[in-house]
Amino acid sequence: MTTQPAAFLAGKHRPIFWIVLLAIFSLALAIRLDDLSDLPADTVRPLHSARIARGMYYQGLANISEWEREFAIALGKTEQIIEPPILEALTAATYRMLGREELWIAGFYSLLLWTVAGIPLFLLAKELTSAVGALVSLAFYLFLPYAIEMSRSFQPDPLMVAALIFALWALARWGNDQGWRWALLFGILAGLAIFIKAVAIFPILGAWIGLLIGRGELKKAIRQPQIWVIGALALLPAVIYYFYGSILAGFLSGQSGGRFIPAMLIQPLFYIRWELKAAEVVGQIPIFLGLLGLLFFDSVSKKGYMIGLWGGYILYGLTLPHHIASHPYYHLPLVPIVALSLAPLADTLFRKLDEKWNHSARVHVYVSGLLLAGLVFISWEVHVGFKGVDYRGQIAYWEEIGEKLNYSSAVIALTQDYGYPLSYWGWINARIWPSYGDLRYREKIGGNNPDFASLFTLMTAGQDFFLVTRFEEFDYQPELEQYLYNHYPIYDQGEDYLIFDLQRSINP
Repeated sequence: MTTQPAAFLAGKHRPIFWIVLLAIFSLALAIRLDDLSDLPADTVRPLHSARIARGMYYQGLANISEWEREFAIALGKTEQIIEPPILEALTAATYRMLGREELWIAGFYSLLLWTVAGIPLFLLAKELTSAVGALVSLAFYLFLPYAIEMSRSFQPDPLMVAALIFALWALARWGNDQGWRWALLFGILAGLAIFIKAVAIFPILGAWIGLLIGRGELKKAIRQPQIWVIGALALLPAVIYYFYGSILAGFLSGQSGGRFIPAMLIQPLFYIRWELKAAEVVGQIPIFLGLLGLLFFDSVSKKGYMIGLWGGYILYGLTLPHHIASHPYYHLPLVPIVALSLAPLADTLFRKLDEKWNHSARVHVYVSGLLLAGLVFISWEVHVGFKGVDYRGQIAYWEEIGEKLNYSSAVIALTQDYGYPLSYWGWINARIWPSYGDLRYREKIGGNNPDFASLFTLMTAGQDFFLVTRFEEFDYQPELEQYLYNHYPIYDQGEDYLIFDLQRSINP
C-alpha cells in the first residue's frame, strides 16, 4: 500500500507543508474549545453519560446532603449501560480531582482524542495516496461542522471513532509488512475500538477482509497464525464485557431489543431516510465524491481496503436499520471513511496543477492559502453558530421547576429529552409520558399500545403531579390535553411549563 512521495513534501516546498499541517491542527483544536462550557443542543445522549458520571462522583463526595447523594447514585444506577462507561469513569475521576462537577470536562476529553486521531488519519491517507491527499482528508475530518459539534459530546462515539482510526491505520501498516509487531498493534487497537462501542467491528472487519481480498490472500488467511491472534485480540475484550454484562451481572440483558427490524430493509423509505441522515452528517456531495474517489486509488489492495471499509459501513446500517435511519450520530464512522475516500481525488487534482505550473512555489502557496482560507471560513461559521445560541439558561429553568415540585414529589412528565434535563438539573426523576413518536416506534417493533384510559391510569398511578414542558407534543395528543384540563387543577405554571395537581380531581 505504499505510494510515491508527493512534490508537496519535497525540497523547498517542505516548509509550506508543515505550516499548513500545524495551522490545521491548531485551528481544529481552537474551534473545538470555543464556547465549550455551553450545553449541547440535544441533551439525551450526553446527559445519559452525565448522570452515570455524577453517580460515580457522588459516591465519595463529602459536604452534600444525604438525599442528594442517594438521588445521584440511584439515578446513575438506573441508566441502562450498554457500552463500557470509560469516559464516564474518567470524567468522574476528574470531578474528584477538581472538586466540582463540570460537564465540559467530558467534552474536552472527547475533542482532544478526536483531534489527536487526526494524526493516524493523516498517516493512513498519506499511505493510501500522498501528503497533499492526506491534508485534504485531515481537513475534512477535522472541519466537518457536524463532526466539530459531535466531537465535543459526552458519549462514547467520538472515542470509538478515534480508536477506529488508530486501528485502521495499524491495519494498513500490517498490510504492508505483515510483521508480528503490526499484527499485535492492529489487534489491540481493534479490540479497544470494539470494546468502546461494538459497532466499530463493522468498518474494521470490512477493511480487513477488503485488504485481504485485494492482496489475493483471503483463502490462505485462515491458515495464518497472525489472523487468529488478531481476531482474538480484537474480540476478546468485548466478548468478556458482554458475557459479564449479559450472563453474570445481567445489566446488558435485553439491550439488543428493537435494534434489528428486518421489515425496514424492504421499505424504500428506510433507504431514503438513511441517505438523508448520512447527508446530514457528511453532506451529499462529499458522499458522491467519496464513492467516486474509490476509482482513483492506484492499486488493487488499496481499492480492496477502501471498498471493504464502505462495505462495513453498509453492513452496519443494515444491521441497525432503525438507528441508522433516525440517529445522526450513528453515522460518525462515515466521517473518516469519506475523508479517506476524498484523498485520491485531491491528490490527482493537485498533481495536475503542479505539473501545469512546472512545480512552481506559487501553486503550492495558492493551494495552501485556499485550503486554509476555507477552513478559517468554516471555523468562523461554526463560531457564530456557537455564539448565536446560549443554552446555559436551561439550567435555571429546570432548577426552577425542581423547586416548584419540591424535589421529592412523584411526577409524571411530558417533557424534553426523556426527562434527562429535568432529572439532571431539576433533581426530579419523573416518570415519562410517551411521545407520539414513542408510541409509533412501539407499533413499528411489534408492540401493542393500550387505549388512552388504560394508559393514563397505569402511568399516573401513585403520581402527585403531571408536568408539561413539550407543548407541541401536548398538541399532538389532544386526548391527553383535554383530559388533564377537564379533570385536574393547575398547581403552578410558567412561561414554558405547566403543572397539573393529580391529587385534586375537579371532575371525578
